Amino acid sequence: MPQVRLPLSGDVTQVINPWTWILQGNRLNLLTVNVGYSVDPDLEQEILEGVGSYGRQIGHITEALEVIIRRSGLIENPDLPREEKDALLLLLQQAAAVREVKRGVRAGAARRAAA
Repeated sequence: MPQVRLPLSGDVTQVINPWTWILQGNRLNLLTVNVGYSVDPDLEQEILEGVGSYGRQIGHITEALEVIIRRSGLIENPDLPREEKDALLLLLQQAAAVREVKRGVRAGAARRAAA
């Protein structure tokens, strides 16, 4: 039987090595998130490894804002426009929801460790 080849349909050889997907240099990467251009990516990486992840940093900022909001009395201020009050309440609600998720995860981890 004659061999028929359509244009751009020649033999294709591709080496697929899944280790190259997760091993980059001496690091094991299961997930890489590129959040855009950084002026100093090495410094940013050092901060992420030494100080805390973006989530941890945002969590600390949120906790500090909770303290400021609650102690300032802004929510009870009748002069505060409704949209601004709603924004503050939404932040407090989200912070409370995050705490609940963390409690659930930690309780599940404790139950699994005890089993």
